[in-house]
Amino acid sequence: MAQARTLRPDAPLTELDGIGTAKGEKLAKAGLVTLSDLLLTRPVGVVEWPEAIEVAQAIEREGEIVRVRGRVKGFQRTRFGGKRSLVRITLEGPDGSTLVGMWFNQPWMVDVVQKDEEVEFYGQRVEAKGPALAAPQIGHGEKLLPEPGTVEPQYAAPQGFSGAFLGGL
Repeated sequence: MAQARTLRPDAPLTELDGIGTAKGEKLAKAGLVTLSDLLLTRPVGVVEWPEAIEVAQAIEREGEIVRVRGRVKGFQRTRFGGKRSLVRITLEGPDGSTLVGMWFNQPWMVDVVQKDEEVEFYGQRVEAKGPALAAPQIGHGEKLLPEPGTVEPQYAAPQGFSGAFLGGL
C-alpha cells in the first residue's frame, strides 16, 4: 500500500503521481500550476449516474446520454492515413439488438475489453451508419462505472485533457 504524503498548497502539480513535465506544462497553459490552483477549480456541473438500460432501449434514445449494458460482440479498427483511426466496439443486448461504441484516434480501446465480456457503456447516443455511442466511458471487470445514484462533479477540460482526468486529480 502506498504511503500517504503531505503536499503544500503551493506545491507544483508535477508532485502528484501521474503528472510529469509534459502534462504539467499543458496544465500550466490552462492556468493550473499548483495544488491551490487545482483545489480552487470549481466544477461546471454535476452528473447523477443513471441505471443501466438494455441495448434496445438505448437505440430509441438518440441524442440522449445513456448508460447501457450488454455483451461485447466484436471489434473493428480502421486507420485513416497517418495516425488517425476509428475503433468500433459492438455491444449486443439479450434480444440480439446491437449498438456500437466509437472512439476516434484511440487505437488502444480494442485492448480494453474482451469478446463476449459483459460491459457497460456511458455516453451520448448518436447516429453513425446505425445506432452508436460517441466515445463512451466503459465499465467492466474490476473497473466498474459508479453506482447508479452516485453524484459526481464535472469539470471543464483543459486543452489535451478530459474533464474526468481533471476530476480524478
